Amino acid sequence: MTGGVSVSLSGLSVLKIATDDGATCGILLDCAVRRPKMTDVDVVLLSQPDIDHMHGLVPLFGSEESGADETEEADAVRRRRPTLLMTNAAIPLATMAFYSMLLGATETEHELKTEDVDRAFKRATGLRYREEHVVVSSESLTVTATPYNSGRMVGGAIWRIKVNDVHDIVYAIDFNHKKEMILSGCSMMDLGLGSVRPGLVITSAGSSLGASSPSALRDAVLQTLRNDGNVLIPVDPSGRVLEILMILNAMWEEKRLMYPLLFVGPVVKATLEFARCQLEWMNEDLVKGLGHQQVDNPLALKRVTLCSTEKEAVRIMQQNRGPAVVLAVSDTLEDGPSRNFFARWAGNRRNTVIVLDPKQGSLAERIVQGTGRSKLKMTVSSRVPLQGEELKEYMENKATEKSEKDAVEEMAERDRAKVKRDNVKVIETKRDREPSSVAAAAVAAINADAMEEDGAEDGDGDDTECLIEGFELDEAAAFPMFPDEDDIERTLRTDEYGDIVDLSKLDPSSDPALSQALASEAAAERAPSDDEEDVPTKIERKEVSLQVQAHIEYLHFDGRSDSQSVQTMLTQMAPRSCVVVRGSQDMKAKLAATLVKDLEGLKSNVFVPDDEETVAVDLGSARSVIISDDLYQSMVMHTIGDVEMGWIDAELALDNQLVPARSSQKQGGIFIGDVKLSQLKRALAKASIASEFHAGGLYCQGDILVKRTDRGLAIEGQLSDQYYAIREVMYASITSVERDSSGRPGRTTQTCGAATFCPPPPTAIRRQILRNVARRPTYCFGVHACQPAVIDAGLASSVPSAATASLADLGMDAALLK
Repeated sequence: MTGGVSVSLSGLSVLKIATDDGATCGILLDCAVRRPKMTDVDVVLLSQPDIDHMHGLVPLFGSEESGADETEEADAVRRRRPTLLMTNAAIPLATMAFYSMLLGATETEHELKTEDVDRAFKRATGLRYREEHVVVSSESLTVTATPYNSGRMVGGAIWRIKVNDVHDIVYAIDFNHKKEMILSGCSMMDLGLGSVRPGLVITSAGSSLGASSPSALRDAVLQTLRNDGNVLIPVDPSGRVLEILMILNAMWEEKRLMYPLLFVGPVVKATLEFARCQLEWMNEDLVKGLGHQQVDNPLALKRVTLCSTEKEAVRIMQQNRGPAVVLAVSDTLEDGPSRNFFARWAGNRRNTVIVLDPKQGSLAERIVQGTGRSKLKMTVSSRVPLQGEELKEYMENKATEKSEKDAVEEMAERDRAKVKRDNVKVIETKRDREPSSVAAAAVAAINADAMEEDGAEDGDGDDTECLIEGFELDEAAAFPMFPDEDDIERTLRTDEYGDIVDLSKLDPSSDPALSQALASEAAAERAPSDDEEDVPTKIERKEVSLQVQAHIEYLHFDGRSDSQSVQTMLTQMAPRSCVVVRGSQDMKAKLAATLVKDLEGLKSNVFVPDDEETVAVDLGSARSVIISDDLYQSMVMHTIGDVEMGWIDAELALDNQLVPARSSQKQGGIFIGDVKLSQLKRALAKASIASEFHAGGLYCQGDILVKRTDRGLAIEGQLSDQYYAIREVMYASITSVERDSSGRPGRTTQTCGAATFCPPPPTAIRRQILRNVARRPTYCFGVHACQPAVIDAGLASSVPSAATASLADLGMDAALLK
């Protein structure tokens, strides 16, 4: 029996798991804030490789190991830095997202550097989907985390957190259940939960709008191009942009369009290279033909031109002298090439700006809402060459940096030369020389070389008689131990890979074609590229006033499931507790109210906390037991849908095993499932029993009423053969696991509710009841409620819910059976 486990969620991101005996585990769910609270955090789980979910990740994990002017909090975090968990595919894409944010920044000054980004993600632990990672392991608390496909971004994950192998916590934020060109949709049924209800689900409210179809994007682009207008699509650097590129590239190939299709950003080339290496994380249909029907990588994107700078993209458009489609970083229009393209094209009514995922408070959101379309004032940045005093100061700083770097390299080379002594010396040995003369020559050679290299001060040291460090020279030694190593100097000419290769044997001049190719490649490398700046530059900002006349098209392509789909999936999971942490306040409140209604009767708790509110959830106690062989052999399993269920009557032995009970009581069975009145009406029609709906109930032939109550379905009416016939049809609508009169597991019948019940009486008993009814009219109406207890006035009996009590003894409840 494990102790009670409690969970608290504070600040919408810090999950703390604690047991009754004091064991704890802290989990940070994403790093969405700049400075997350890191008190007692053991692990950080990253769900999506975009800036929205990991804004504070690099400041947390990218700091140096030591620093003079660090805060006490930063120093404490460094001493106890948590584990960073993410998928293998998310690591390179997340790195590119931060690179793009830093290298493409023109409006925002970032304190971070690319070295901090590299250092942060080197500390990340990459996992495959369904790969379990042990976060905490102790006697009273074991916590594991397992990623599953989220369906929104390559490498995105839904995390299943398992506590003590019993309690399940699901962290599902910004997932997508629909199949797309690159990714397969996620399914909550693939989390390995089976029929077990998770103790806690932390989720988002979903999107208020349904996802736009790819045809809507294609139509908007084509219509603008045919009207001789340019199309600007602000995109993220490494996440959802891959899906948009696939859609547009397929359209360009299908319709053989000649318009330029440009992807502009500081690291777009590296991003696509990394994405092409992550095919195993993508849709199976996308790569199943690779190596057979198709030769190229599915992400080759032959119709897409990659541009690292805005200058390169403008040059390509000037060469084509026509409209173009530009996917530019970033998706907020607050920074990067997308901002400059927007300032360039927003004043032309022929152009179109397609916004896919407007972030809250961003320029993209303002123009979608219409508040930023009239007299928009914005800052536009451009690079200009340094001149005058600025150029002189820059060159002096570069010269100083170069001299300091050369001094450091010279010092390092001197240290390496000092360490690299000739600890093995070539000594001319002859077999006819005396052993003592050989030893004396070796010692003299070592001491002479030491004085030459280290100076007189080193020569004053001890006279060590050592040929190789750690080995003293034997006075009786006359010859080397291995005759084939007389020329020791030759064996020392090696690099870190072994013997040095004689490059003269690989002279390319012997092959004219190879020589010409190498010469051309060297010339191309020496030639300055268009992207390189001959002179140093600086960022110059200026305020501009725009009248936005371009068409603003909002298409919902953020890759998040809509609120209705989120509600359906959560209802299927039926969590014991649910916390909604993301989305607008209205959407979260609406989802919570719907879940409370759908999960009524399952004792589920739904929370919608504020940003700084703490939610406490008690997961309860649990027991892990082993079914003994005798009990397993006596079990009778019944197939119910995709699972098998059976009734056991057992006792818990001292060795934590379930053994057959020594005494057994006569009990009924358990109803499994539910039935709708519409389904019951169709079943009655097949049995030739007329029925019709009226006032929320189903009125059947013979004045029998079937209605739904708080306790389930109920039958009301005069006891007769018609009454029992209708009840038999109800029983035939769902499954029941029964026990026979001897107390052993019995047959499986189709019944109607989720309750304990007594089997219908035999015909003889039924006739006797009808005679009693004729004498006592007060028993003329029977009520049968399909819930964990049975009330049947017609039978004048009630049956205790023994099955439910047995489950409670094992730490379970009857709601599991629903």
